[in-house]
Amino acid sequence: MTDQAPIETTNLGSDEDTAIAWSRPRDLLTAPSPPDHPGGYFPTYLSAVRPDGRPHTAAVGALIRQSGCPVECTAGGFTAPFGPQDGGPPPWQLYRFVFHTAIGHGSEGATRWRFAR
Repeated sequence: MTDQAPIETTNLGSDEDTAIAWSRPRDLLTAPSPPDHPGGYFPTYLSAVRPDGRPHTAAVGALIRQSGCPVECTAGGFTAPFGPQDGGPPPWQLYRFVFHTAIGHGSEGATRWRFAR
């Protein structure tokens, strides 16, 4: 999603706040990790809405090879020298999520970005 430009940007903060430019989270998400923090500084969460409308959020692993995680893709998923604590034996399933909405919140306010599918 970081390579797409939003089709809609909405300020969710107060009237005094301005919308956060998509380039700010995009640059943070695509920046290479420092050598002493493989995978980066930021925890990653996936939030969704259940069929009955209730929200659900779960922490997900979002490491990629470029960040220093030695991952190997296989026909059945992926393997690495280390893996999820309760994920069972490798290979682990690999998922690609395509989002249509992202929300960012920071000291300068909150913004919603919508993307074309």
